[in-house]
Amino acid sequence: MIIFLILIALTSAGLLITYKSYDYDIIGLIMSMIFGCYLIMHTIMWSVSSYGYEIFMVKRQAFVETLKYARENKNMLELASITKDISEWNQKLYEAKYDNNVFLLKDYIDDRVESLEPIK
Repeated sequence: MIIFLILIALTSAGLLITYKSYDYDIIGLIMSMIFGCYLIMHTIMWSVSSYGYEIFMVKRQAFVETLKYARENKNMLELASITKDISEWNQKLYEAKYDNNVFLLKDYIDDRVESLEPIK
């Protein structure tokens, strides 16, 4: 949200410079174009972060169900093959948790990822 407000302020400042100053109008135009494009990209990526989280949760549920089925039926071959996928999912989980704490990336990661636990 902070990045969104900063981008709005910078885009507005660029537009203000463009229309109010004849000496620095090119700087204002460049500012408004760059920060305006970044504002559009930021808004799109910010709005789809919950979709990414839902996809992440669907994959987690599929791994948990497959793992539960393989453990109940004592299917060692399936357990061995899904262990690699679970390891990769856990790595992505920890990566998402780290990215959620980085200032420039935290707006693009849904905050609900912090409540997830790794699959064991």
